[in-house]
Amino acid sequence: RATADEGRAVRDGIAARDAEIEHVLRAGGRWVSFTHEIAPILRAKCVACHTPREPGGGHVMTHYAALLA
Repeated sequence: RATADEGRAVRDGIAARDAEIEHVLRAGGRWVSFTHEIAPILRAKCVACHTPREPGGGHVMTHYAALLA
């Protein structure tokens, strides 16, 4: 089981990677907003069957971090 420090390190690494990806996509004119474009689709089509309690196919789709796991 990961320690709190290890968990923070992982989250910080994900945040840094996400910031780098965002920078590259914005610079190339290919930016897509997870919050505004992807999340609404997942809420409408996926979240009912992909929750932490019942992860359909082993996938949780209730929040961004879960999709990266």
